[in-house]
Amino acid sequence: LMVVFNVKRDFLGFLDRYKCRIVVMGNEEVDYDKYFSPTAQVDSFHFLTILAAQFGLETTHCDVGNAFLHSDKREKPVYCKFAPGMEVDGCKYGIIRTSVYGMHEASLSWYETSHAFLVSLGFRRSKVEPCLYVFRDARTLAFIAVAVDDYAIAHNNRDWYAKFFKAFSARFTVKDLGSLKLYLGVHVEWSEDKQEVSLTQERSIQDILERFGMKDCKPASTPHELGFDTSAVSSTNISPGFPYLSLIGALLWLARNTRPDIMQAVIELSRFSKNFTSYHVECLKRVVRYLKGTPKMGLVFRRDPSVGMIDNKLPLSLKLFTDSDWARCKATRRSTGGYVLSLYGCLLSAASKRFPTVALSTMEAEYMTLSEALRSLMHFRNIAKDFSDIFIIPDKLPVLCDNQSAIFVADNLVNNSRSKHIDIRYHYIREIIQEKLIELSHVPSELNVADIFTKPLTTDVFNRLRKEIMLND
Repeated sequence: LMVVFNVKRDFLGFLDRYKCRIVVMGNEEVDYDKYFSPTAQVDSFHFLTILAAQFGLETTHCDVGNAFLHSDKREKPVYCKFAPGMEVDGCKYGIIRTSVYGMHEASLSWYETSHAFLVSLGFRRSKVEPCLYVFRDARTLAFIAVAVDDYAIAHNNRDWYAKFFKAFSARFTVKDLGSLKLYLGVHVEWSEDKQEVSLTQERSIQDILERFGMKDCKPASTPHELGFDTSAVSSTNISPGFPYLSLIGALLWLARNTRPDIMQAVIELSRFSKNFTSYHVECLKRVVRYLKGTPKMGLVFRRDPSVGMIDNKLPLSLKLFTDSDWARCKATRRSTGGYVLSLYGCLLSAASKRFPTVALSTMEAEYMTLSEALRSLMHFRNIAKDFSDIFIIPDKLPVLCDNQSAIFVADNLVNNSRSKHIDIRYHYIREIIQEKLIELSHVPSELNVADIFTKPLTTDVFNRLRKEIMLND
């Protein structure tokens, strides 16, 4: 048992308060069972924020202080040794009967306690997203995304929220942080008419520039160079002394939250984390130089005036774009696929991925991308299905691809020399089409916004697609 000191800052980076916390050294814990605890996905936070912008919901932020200490008492006590200077009346050992920070099971114990409390207040949990909760009655509609001890709440009834917070604060030590402004490092800013919300991470970008000594670097127009060499690095190469993996992690966090425009570059450069050269370091620094020129840029969620409630229900307007770059990786000759999933015209989810197997044609690469991307689309469809009393799910959700051959193979039970070898996992799309859950259509390549997640682009094309997916100039 030991004490950890920390400094907490607000969303502008100014000192908020000093923190002191008693923790245990979990690496020395030997008696534990389950330890996995779910937390809200980034896409789930996007889902909640887009719904708030589209249907005029008010967003608030609650933070539970010392959350793990509020967990229900443990069935099995934990015996621990006090750190030097923490002895009580000369005693060096103690018994812990509740969850403490550092324990393997502490996070799961807190999640179960929080879940039981929310259910007791009438909330329902999604079966496919265990950290997304919904409350609905005759006058109230509320969504909660739970990330450990941070609660992002969107609701339409202030009287209900006052009662909810009263019950919440009576059970736990809770802070009402007011309107949602900073959530897990993401700065949330609403327009005056509440029709638009922007998600940015300017402070995180400034931290990266300072941390890696690039405050005075020259900005770049795009995050990735057109002729990037994807060839394998020699096994005898000695990587330069640069914190490559650390910078990759910091940039991936930005890409997943608010900067999908750097995702393709970061994902591709991350493949060289174990064996990189000075060339890869310069390419990675180019991503940072691009961020230096666009620190205030982020995702914008704007209300679509053509979509409104129908019979007090929310119509689900999802659209999926997919694209691929055949045999992009010179080292493995594997293809890179990408997709963009939008909700009411706002970016809900996006990804860039190199496939685990070689595709023998552009058709096969596009077909594999379709099947991979459909998993994200069906995930959010299943969330809406969990709350069918709140959402209206269209008969067929639109999926757009720029390869006619891939569309033909997906729509028809083709079994010829071009498709008979394709792994069965990628035929998932045929089952979805036969169940009439999606409508697969062709989109011209120049209008396919998923192209930005497959390869480096020229400045003009990159800027055009960036504006379309991020709704940000």
